[in-house]
Amino acid sequence: MAKMTKKIRWLVLFLMVSCIRQLFAESLDLQITKNNPFKPSAGQTVEFKFKSLDTDRTLNLRVYTLSGELVKEWPAEVVSKGTDKVITWDGKNSDGRIVTRGVYLVNLSDTNDNKNITKKVFVVSK
Repeated sequence: MAKMTKKIRWLVLFLMVSCIRQLFAESLDLQITKNNPFKPSAGQTVEFKFKSLDTDRTLNLRVYTLSGELVKEWPAEVVSKGTDKVITWDGKNSDGRIVTRGVYLVNLSDTNDNKNITKKVFVVSK
């Protein structure tokens, strides 16, 4: 009986750990794959590669200043699970002007739930 109880405890513990891992599993992947830091005034661009890891999602990519001001936004895209999408940023804001040097936050978010991931990109000079 003691062996059975011990096995049941281990099974319950395993199931709990598996459930917790699922709850905190990464849903989105965002990588900065080219030129970070980058110099837009010299014609350099930066590439953002992203995908949904768990299900099809409608994803929105935005760049913000550290103070939270929206710099650039791309139209939301439906992304199939596991499919890579690449967006290139030329370092210009929504008005078409090259941004000043500094650190910018790149945010990838699902338009339907609270899933999001944020990375930093560095602009080295104007």
